[in-house]
Amino acid sequence: MLKIGDYNILDAVKFVEFGAYLKDPDSEETVLLPKKYVHEDMKKDDKIEVFVYLDSEDRKVATTLHPFGKVNDVVNLLCVGSSSIGAFLDWGLEKDLFVPFKHQQQRMRQNEHYVVKILFDEVSGRLLGSNAFGRILHGDSSKLKSGTAMELVVYGENENGFQVVANKEFMGIIYRDQVFQKLQKGDVVTGFVNKVREDGKIDFSMRQNGFSGVVAQKEKVFEILASAPGGRMMINSKTPPSKIYELFNMSKKTFKQLVGMLYKDRRIIIHDDCIEVVKK
Repeated sequence: MLKIGDYNILDAVKFVEFGAYLKDPDSEETVLLPKKYVHEDMKKDDKIEVFVYLDSEDRKVATTLHPFGKVNDVVNLLCVGSSSIGAFLDWGLEKDLFVPFKHQQQRMRQNEHYVVKILFDEVSGRLLGSNAFGRILHGDSSKLKSGTAMELVVYGENENGFQVVANKEFMGIIYRDQVFQKLQKGDVVTGFVNKVREDGKIDFSMRQNGFSGVVAQKEKVFEILASAPGGRMMINSKTPPSKIYELFNMSKKTFKQLVGMLYKDRRIIIHDDCIEVVKK
């Protein structure tokens, strides 16, 4: 069966004036690859990878173009228009991705970007986008363990931190004191489960808990210090927290703890005006 909103490897069975017909070897179902996507070196019985979606008349059609995402992906897309029933997002194909009003967290506006999940609606048989994550994400977070690594897509920001979709099926937040780099909407980062709340949403950190997380941060600090000219960086106890964050993407408190560990390991020397890496 053809996978709508996804890539398919199909057999070329017939070439006509307006394109080529491709067949799914399992279901025998055929789909048209329009002429503009038919390459000169294509021939009968070739296996061709194409993306299958629905045209403006909701007919299945194939393309060799690569959209910005496929079904179940969470992607950051530009709104290019709206109508009385919803909005349209550019996802890299001739037909824009439709987002009905009921699948909008708030009314989408033209020329603004929105993080959405691409869905195939079984009822209507159509592809659509949605950022109504509270109604479409149904992952069971109750079995997740602290420290589990997950792929996070930033979709919003509030006074507490950054709102994220995790592994395409969970909602969560990275609190500001757990953010160690600059983030913006659409960024894809690795995060670690801190806590699963009663409502099923997840608190994330961008640093792994426990000893392995500490070691990783310590090595990061050492590498940055070692990369300074002569292995000497002009920072000390009076350096502003904002400067520490700019250089190391961490709080000054965390930085001081890691510097203390490096000092105990005899890998650095702490001077009044700078920190120097011990030369081997």
